[in-house]
Amino acid sequence: MAKNQTILIRVTEDQKDAIKRTSTSMRMTVTEFLLYGAMKTISEIELNESINNDVNRGIGRSRYK
Repeated sequence: MAKNQTILIRVTEDQKDAIKRTSTSMRMTVTEFLLYGAMKTISEIELNESINNDVNRGIGRSRYK
């Protein structure tokens, strides 16, 4: 899949420096680091929503109380 979309964010100079420093320490580009963080967060939220939906439907509840 071709990457042809752009997202711009405004950050403080301190935030930018922290992002650069951390991405470098992880041997990632700033873009890779920010995309990794965003996709990880999305995955965690979707997993939690899925678990909550299962619980609300009674799936995953123990038969033994």
